[in-house]
Amino acid sequence: MRHNRRAVMTERYKLYMRKNIFNGRYFVRNVQIALCAIILIGLVIGGIVLANSGTGSKKELAKGNDVSALDALFGNSEEITTEEVTEATTEEVQVAMATEATEATTTAEPTTEPIVAYTEQTTVESQPAGEFDSKCIANVEETLNVRSTPSAEGEFVGSMNPGAIAIVEGTEGDWTKIKSGDVEGYVLSQYVLTGESAEEFAKDYVTLQGKALEDGVNVRTEQSTDANIVTVLNKDDTITVLSDPREEQVDTETATTEEVTEATTQEASSEAVTEADTQVSTDETSNEDVTSEQDTEVTTQTSTEAATTEEVTEATTENTDIQSSEITWLPVMLADGETGYVSADLVDIDRLYEIAVSAEELQRREEEKLAAEQAAAEAAALAAQQATQTSTQTTTTASTTTSSSSSSNTAYQGATTTPVTATSSGECIGTFTVTAYCGCEKCSGGNSKTASGTTPTEGRTIAADTSILPFGSQVVIDGVVYTVEDRGSGVNGNHIDIFFSTHAKALAYGSKTVKVYKY
Repeated sequence: MRHNRRAVMTERYKLYMRKNIFNGRYFVRNVQIALCAIILIGLVIGGIVLANSGTGSKKELAKGNDVSALDALFGNSEEITTEEVTEATTEEVQVAMATEATEATTTAEPTTEPIVAYTEQTTVESQPAGEFDSKCIANVEETLNVRSTPSAEGEFVGSMNPGAIAIVEGTEGDWTKIKSGDVEGYVLSQYVLTGESAEEFAKDYVTLQGKALEDGVNVRTEQSTDANIVTVLNKDDTITVLSDPREEQVDTETATTEEVTEATTQEASSEAVTEADTQVSTDETSNEDVTSEQDTEVTTQTSTEAATTEEVTEATTENTDIQSSEITWLPVMLADGETGYVSADLVDIDRLYEIAVSAEELQRREEEKLAAEQAAAEAAALAAQQATQTSTQTTTTASTTTSSSSSSNTAYQGATTTPVTATSSGECIGTFTVTAYCGCEKCSGGNSKTASGTTPTEGRTIAADTSILPFGSQVVIDGVVYTVEDRGSGVNGNHIDIFFSTHAKALAYGSKTVKVYKY
């Protein structure tokens, strides 16, 4: 009975196999399942083999003499886990530490010198070239003379005002050879600064000029994109930059870098000496140091993650403020004296300094100054003469009013002046085109004052080219004495414009070509 039951079960298994596994209907599916199972098993076995081989390689690496004890035990901190560090035996720790200490003891002096030398070399290379490494700046109260030769008896070729800069081409004794603009010569070295002292001194004399890099650059009233717009700059428009916050930040970072570099140099020297003199400690001390470093690393990582979380939270809650703070704002001043702020990314800043002035330019400026003083004196004298003449003419007009009415003619005689004949005038100064204008919007823009600051008066005021007839000049036109008190954009050369009280009178006068005489 039992035998029959076993035979029945066998037949059932065979029937199941033929029906569900070896049946052509399900054969492809079953083969695919079998292949997937084989591949999965192969991947698991391969991973185990690779893990074991990697662990073995790291153990062999720890036994080498060319690596430090910590590197032999832990390798790269990003690749080796805490479990792999624990697998290192106390004996391996002791051997590796003893090997490293022995090498440090035998080569203490040679190792210390290269470390210090390397640190000093790195410090020098990290310092950028200074603006005044090859330039100088005048440190004087008035002016610094530039001579053609390195001698006080040399020919004077120019001068430098306080804060003027020049390129240093060399030194000869107490003299420095410089080139500034068109001026080339020698100055006394004691009156110029170079290097860091020049950079610090130049801060009081430099002018920062900003140039718009594109059209539509907004100048705002405050350091915010929501502030009102003062004006809009087009490309290549220039403005005066009052200060550059980026330079202050660079100065702070440079000072911090120098302090860190100096501290690193001292620390490296101290570590090198300490390594050479220190012997291998016990296994227990080594294990405690390793554990301490691991705890420190975990603590630092935890603190960093906490700080990062706080920063992300703050950035999420105050998104608008952070976006505004990302913009570096430059305080600027416009040509009319109004101030504002502009984004530093939209302007290019040039550092402008004064340069030396040549002897020829100084002479030309002196001549212009004397000419201006002389012209002012002459204008004052003419004004005084005109005041005296006006007083005399007013008296004469009052006494001859009755007789002038009977001898009137068609020529315009002026409102407050008496006709003066050409025979009583001075020499003829030429033939002029004479036109007329008034104080209306069309003729003179509605201005109530002349270019010289006086109130225009019919019969007295004329506009002329002041390069030919300066303000205050008096001329005789058609027997009437006029005074040059105004000028106009269309009044050039031998052209005179006579002022009338109404536009109708100006139109009636028209245009004439007459001879003009000095009064």
